[in-house]
Amino acid sequence: MFNILAAFKNNLQRQSPLSTERINTHMPSRAMCYSSTDNKPIGTCIRSAYMDIKRYPASNPMGIYMKMTTEAGRLWESWVINQYKEIGIYIDHSVKLYDPTKFISGELDILHYNPETEAYEVTEVKQYNGSNYSAASSLTGSGKNMRPAPKDPNLLQVFTYLLMLRNTGNETIQYVNLLYIDRSCGSFSNNFQFRVSLVESNGVVYPQVEYFDNEGEVQTYIDYRITEEAIFEKNSMLDTFVENEMLPPRDYSLKYTDFEIESMYAAKEISAYKYNKWKADPKINVIGDWQCTYCKYGPNLEGFSTCWSLQE
Repeated sequence: MFNILAAFKNNLQRQSPLSTERINTHMPSRAMCYSSTDNKPIGTCIRSAYMDIKRYPASNPMGIYMKMTTEAGRLWESWVINQYKEIGIYIDHSVKLYDPTKFISGELDILHYNPETEAYEVTEVKQYNGSNYSAASSLTGSGKNMRPAPKDPNLLQVFTYLLMLRNTGNETIQYVNLLYIDRSCGSFSNNFQFRVSLVESNGVVYPQVEYFDNEGEVQTYIDYRITEEAIFEKNSMLDTFVENEMLPPRDYSLKYTDFEIESMYAAKEISAYKYNKWKADPKINVIGDWQCTYCKYGPNLEGFSTCWSLQE
């Protein structure tokens, strides 16, 4: 019997015969900044971005699971495009956008119009595993005392799109929708919509986030951690490191120190479940930043990491 699934696996693991390079522009999907409220890193690690530009070898490349979820993302995006066409609001998709003032290039998922205002808007489609309670509750706000909130990298991405649209004379597009689709199809309520716009306060530009609450009313908040200046300042920092061929410091930690864990637990930044597991066996139940765990320069199954093997 022909093993179809084995053939799929081999196909997913196949390397591309082409080796290509792209112009080293900044990318909204790789957006990053330091929080204006506590200076903590948000989004992409500056060292990871540097290593991408310098083409360091990946120690933890995308595995089969991630490749399949990436393909699921493309399929769900196609589904959303078809839905937009059927309800009559579709204009275009995969729209290239380049901001020469800040040397940023990106691609907008879907351009459409809002039938309530007849204004043009953009939708960025994201998919996630809604069967994971933690993932679903952090997005939809279904957990105790939790407000719905988009994932930080996604918010940075669409905020950057809005800045690019403004900088390139496309101010008529004032909103980017973040549409999260639950790929597990566990519940339609796991699908969630945010709408992001620019808001200025005391000369500082922040992302304003809108969403529908459980009663269908629109709620709004401003994320004061993220600013226009913070994003462009960190991009400038990256440019300086690249030009001088200096390895930037890491923004995240693969393994927290005991002191950091105790402090974070006291501040309720680490759950009791995770803390108790660490207490029981700190060598096996390591606590650190997920960005390091999933980074392509992070540790592979043998424990080797391109990033953490480098001399500081």
